[in-house]
Amino acid sequence: STLVQALATLPAHFLLVFTGMAEGTPALEELRTLAANLGVTRRIIVLDRLPFDEMQRFTAACDVGILLYPNDGVGNYYQAPGRLTQYLACGLPVLASDFPGLELLILKHELGAVCNPACPAAIARGVGGLLEIPTEERECRAARVRTTVMTELCYDRFAGRIEQAVYRASTGF
Repeated sequence: STLVQALATLPAHFLLVFTGMAEGTPALEELRTLAANLGVTRRIIVLDRLPFDEMQRFTAACDVGILLYPNDGVGNYYQAPGRLTQYLACGLPVLASDFPGLELLILKHELGAVCNPACPAAIARGVGGLLEIPTEERECRAARVRTTVMTELCYDRFAGRIEQAVYRASTGF
């Protein structure tokens, strides 16, 4: 709900895309009610569950990836979201919860911005800050993000060292 509240404060050309919300679910009905109350119904797109490759095509058409988790337990607080790599592979900057693990990753590698996930004003500032830069600069950032995900953050790059460490730890050699 805070994300929809933030959308209501952003310029009218900003849209919000949700995925994986099936028709008739309470979450979708709650979203529709809130959007109607805030006057942003036409600015929200809801997609059903999609195959991965189709999801990536939709993701690549977006401008920002959103990873806002509530601070409601250890699982969310120390989140390692799979969508992060999907967003980065598309060159999208990410707006993430300001929890230690996500914040360190996002800020250290200049992958986007972080904010308090419970504050609509902070979310709106974060999204606005990521998008209120010239198109050329956004394109350069997208290229840098894609490069970072394929180098610094690429598991395959470090897989050999990881496998050796696990082998040594498990065998004592």
